[in-house]
Amino acid sequence: MFIRMVVTGEGKTDMGICNNQAQVCSGADYDIGPVTLLLIKLLERYLPVWNADVIDYDHPELIVTFAYREFLSEKAKRRKLIRPGKNGVEKGFVVHAQRAAELALFAIDQEHQIAAYFHDTDGTRHELQNDPQRRRHLVDAINAGFRAAEFSECGVPVVPKPTSEAWFLCAIKKDPYQHCEDFETQLSGNVRSPERSPKICLAEALGDPDYGREKLCEIARSIEIERLDMPSFNDLRTDMKRAITFICGQVNE
Repeated sequence: MFIRMVVTGEGKTDMGICNNQAQVCSGADYDIGPVTLLLIKLLERYLPVWNADVIDYDHPELIVTFAYREFLSEKAKRRKLIRPGKNGVEKGFVVHAQRAAELALFAIDQEHQIAAYFHDTDGTRHELQNDPQRRRHLVDAINAGFRAAEFSECGVPVVPKPTSEAWFLCAIKKDPYQHCEDFETQLSGNVRSPERSPKICLAEALGDPDYGREKLCEIARSIEIERLDMPSFNDLRTDMKRAITFICGQVNE
């Protein structure tokens, strides 16, 4: 049975933040992020009916624990479960495997059924040009961490391409949900790109250069999850369904 999920991310506009200065938080101490709300929507859609009542849709933060990346990194330094050059992780991505392993171990220790690790497929122009498989290397590293903690069935990589803003653009553009896969190749993973930065494009679409977590959460709540059709999001959908199937024995199709 699914009861709780633990998540980590890069900032308040993806998985959220703690509002009490703690390294780990939940409930009223957690300001939920828009990408976490997308995970809640996937749970809502695919959890079996007999398990679906665990979610309070007015207060989804009640079933989520948030952990900062720094907290996970400190744990990884002491445990050293994954070392550079081991576990088949590409150079430069070991830190993600280490954090994912610690996130999974936290889930096991605290009896959380799903662990979700968020990271955008962004980088400098040099990094993106020299590593066209950057997203694949990132996903592989996260999954290596989950495997090292023996949590691969219920560990979920959340890796947008290029960034999560592309997912939100899909829902609010002039022709919502149409040809959204184009964002994955036409937008830039370099946030400094003046014309193709997902953040700048989303700000222009919203008519609000100062949008923040609250606005993105509003969009997330309105997204029609079954119409959001992009390769990176479809991977997330598949992984969430896999985790739900492992936990519950079935998904609600």
